[in-house]
Amino acid sequence: MSKLNRFFYRCSPKRVLCGISVGAWVTKDEEEAVFSKVEEALVLIRTYAPLRFARLQQDVGCIFVFGSLDYRGTWRNEIRMCELKETFIRSPETSAATVASVLVHEAMHARLMRWGFGYEEYRRARTERICYKAQRAFARRLPDGEGLVGEAGQRIDETRDHALWSDAAFRERNLQTLRDMGWPEWTLRALAGLAARLQARRRAA
Repeated sequence: MSKLNRFFYRCSPKRVLCGISVGAWVTKDEEEAVFSKVEEALVLIRTYAPLRFARLQQDVGCIFVFGSLDYRGTWRNEIRMCELKETFIRSPETSAATVASVLVHEAMHARLMRWGFGYEEYRRARTERICYKAQRAFARRLPDGEGLVGEAGQRIDETRDHALWSDAAFRERNLQTLRDMGWPEWTLRALAGLAARLQARRRAA
């Protein structure tokens, strides 16, 4: 997946925003609005959490607005890329502050991995709790961040249920997203079988 993301990123229009390379796999008509929202989000982090912004600059190689599955943001450690879901960014209901909070969350993932903390199943809930706490701490600095504070607090509570962060739960959520997109069941069964074989191979290695 990371190789595919790297390919699309290289082919996408890019801008340097607040010193960070940002790509966007969107139409020409959507470029200005998408880049403007990401830049506004970066400015919010730089203004209200300068230390976090400095760390983001160190840890995040690039930001890519692309077609993720069901996650607003994803950290791809192999290529040091923070991927933002393009429908999430394009939505008029998504504020720059919300984008900023997601960037803070993913940048925390980047920092933890830089420190040697992986995303293995047994530590995933704890990792997410740390990242949501960073998100909440940032939201508390914003002038109108009460809603984002509450949202992050709710997600922190969810990390107490380790089953929600298991490999099986992640696979099921991804499959349900593809199902909602209209993918046929035989394709989903094939993907589920492939994922199970890959997981068994990793455990055997």
